Amino acid sequence: MHFDQIVLDNLQTVDFDEQALRIGCFLTCLSQKSEIMYGASMNVEKLKLFVRSKAKEPNPDMIAIVYQTLDMCNDRGNVD
Repeated sequence: MHFDQIVLDNLQTVDFDEQALRIGCFLTCLSQKSEIMYGASMNVEKLKLFVRSKAKEPNPDMIAIVYQTLDMCNDRGNVD
């Protein structure tokens, strides 16, 4: 399984394998180092600021889609 498949599939039905687990561990570590994630809790507002700060030329439509996706995932997973 590749990361793009994980993003496109419904995460509740994906049969995770070792590679998906490694990606999850990597993203957790990266998020904790960036102080976006503390333990198992993610600060979605801080993640939004991080995403916006990394966009070289922020496209308002793209930023809106990213924010909507983050909010949807947060609502589904009760990440906050």
